[in-house]
Amino acid sequence: MILTDQLCDRLCAAVREKSKEMEIDISFAISDENGLPRVYRRYGEALVLSITLVLDKAYTAAVTQCTTKDVAACSAEGGSLMAIETNAPRITLVAGGIRCL
Repeated sequence: MILTDQLCDRLCAAVREKSKEMEIDISFAISDENGLPRVYRRYGEALVLSITLVLDKAYTAAVTQCTTKDVAACSAEGGSLMAIETNAPRITLVAGGIRCL
């Protein structure tokens, strides 16, 4: 699947609707397959921390090709990616980064 501008717009609209439905302000980012940012949105009064965090979540999911939750599990002591976040500062182990494509 190609990450077109139109697809990014549809993803943003879907996330915005979910945010409204849940009545929470969020930040949202989309990265391409290389982890390079394509889209960033901060809705309402989303936490300032989320500004950098969502970009790193999108990066992590893209370059590892799995969810940040799965990366966290593999980075535990004895795991195949043990301590990856200390060697690659953009990698985040905070759950919520997903790989859609």
